[in-house]
Amino acid sequence: MACRYVGWLLIAAVYHLPSFQSMGVDIRMNLSLFLTLFLASVLFLALFHIGFLGLWYFGAAARLAGKRPEILTIIQNSAVIIIFLKLGN
Repeated sequence: MACRYVGWLLIAAVYHLPSFQSMGVDIRMNLSLFLTLFLASVLFLALFHIGFLGLWYFGAAARLAGKRPEILTIIQNSAVIIIFLKLGN
């Protein structure tokens, strides 16, 4: 019951705030900026996914996150991360 009351108060407070335009704030986003950010995010996620599939194919990443890897897999993953960090700099 208390959560509903707090939620109702928060919604009422946000509803009764003055508009951004009356405060002189323009929050409209440029369409080209939005498309650039959206496409960059999709591209990053796709590259990350392809990279993960490559690591999984070579046995460097576990397919199921809930599965506890064996010690050899942990050492192998650590070596891959160390090599990646050394080559990245």
